[in-house]
Amino acid sequence: MGNIFYIYELIHPILKVSFYVGKGKNDRMYDHYLGSNKSNKDVQFYLKELQEQDLQPIYNKIEKNLTEQEAFKKEKEWIKFYGLNNLCNESEGGCGGDLISNHPRRSEILNKMRKPRSEQARKNMCVPRSKEHKKNISIATSGKNNPMYRKKFYDIWVEKYGIEEANMRENIRKDKLRIYRTGKKLIKENNLEKING
Repeated sequence: MGNIFYIYELIHPILKVSFYVGKGKNDRMYDHYLGSNKSNKDVQFYLKELQEQDLQPIYNKIEKNLTEQEAFKKEKEWIKFYGLNNLCNESEGGCGGDLISNHPRRSEILNKMRKPRSEQARKNMCVPRSKEHKKNISIATSGKNNPMYRKKFYDIWVEKYGIEEANMRENIRKDKLRIYRTGKKLIKENNLEKING
């Protein structure tokens, strides 16, 4: 493969704060803004806010000319340097987008993925849908019929992980928003909260 990989960061153009660190090759770092990578909702939130202001993130290659293994290692180091809670990254890096390998419910997830689909389900996947059919599905899942109707991430996290984990995730989300909006991080010292920055 050679030394074709690099480590990049996306930087908020006004706050000058890094909000994402990644590993890539070729034009990978631009994929987020171009919309071809929509898996990370926090990054998409930042980019949407920037687009609404006719802004783009600053793209910075932190390290260049790396092998893939070196890049995985360096990605972890840079995420650790900035702090996972200060970034939109979903993991500590070094996994190449693989969020399953070290997941606590790994076996459960893999079993669901391996479960064979029924013959009818396989047929339904390949059937082209008419405009009328698509419209009917849209109507059937709109408003109150949508399973996400009036639900917030916090409510879903409470159902899925319990109140303690949900509170932790909510605090991380609020910290990321605070940093994004103000450039200041809330820190705790001797059980007193204060704004740093």
